[in-house]
Order: sequence, then structure tokens, then C-alpha cells
Amino acid sequence: MTPTATVLLVFGRGVVAGDDGYRLTAESVARTEAAVAYVRAHAEEFRRAPGARVVFTGGWPHGPAGAPGFREGELMRALAREAGLDAYARSAAETRSRTTLQNLAHTVQDGLLGAAEFTARRPLGLVTHPWHLPRVRLLAARVLGLSGPARNSSPRCT
Repeated sequence: MTPTATVLLVFGRGVVAGDDGYRLTAESVARTEAAVAYVRAHAEEFRRAPGARVVFTGGWPHGPAGAPGFREGELMRALAREAGLDAYARSAAETRSRTTLQNLAHTVQDGLLGAAEFTARRPLGLVTHPWHLPRVRLLAARVLGLSGPARNSSPRCT
């Protein structure tokens, strides 16, 4: 049986301007919903794991530096919290990045993964779309020093 990932890293897919401000792309919404569904499906494991957390990543390449409320990670986190994520796990947002590599690097630099060490028994869940997953896995292996086989049972979008 594949162990449950109780630390999730959710990769954003952008924001778009609308009549009432900025909103997440459909892809970012799908990734957020996939993460929340995974946490709910594994609620007991998340409640028991001391370092359980969900980190939402994504800045905004065209946004003003430091502008709150418009960053992708913040918007995804807010959506997840509205869906009840706080009942199961802590959450955080990385909001400085402009690329997938920066998503990972800033998440590590900001200490958003806590003291978690990832192994085959304690996997890191990477939440993204299937077409993005090979790139995320490659970069996560390099930035986080992960090794071993990748498993497709971590949360992802279809």
C-alpha cells in the first residue's frame, strides 16, 4: 500500500484579470480542488501527522511586487480555506515565484515545508496536471534532493 503524503505542494497555473479583479485560472482552481479532495480523503492521516501541511505556490509575473491579495498562492490558499481545508491541515502560500523552479526554491528558502524529510515512507505530494508532472518531479528531485521512484498515487489533476 502506498503511504499517504501528508505534505502537499500545490503548483499554480496563473491568474487572469476579470471585471471584479483577479481570479485563478481554471487550472489553478482544479489543482486546488484536487488538493482539498486528497486531504479530505485522508483526513485522519492529516490530523495525526504533526507536520501535515499544504503549501500553495505561485506569484504573479506581471503583478506589483508585494501587492497582497493578487498572488496566485494566496488566491489558491483562500479557495482551499473556504472549502474547509483548515479542519484537516495547516496551509501556507509561497507568493514570490514566477516559474516552477522558483516555486520550489522559494518554498524551501521560506521554510514552508517545515522540517519534513521525504522518503518512500513519507512522500511529498506534488499537485499539478499530468503534463506538468514530469517537469515538477525533475525540479523537485534537484531542489529537494529527492530520489527513488515516482508514484502516481499522489494528488494530481486530470
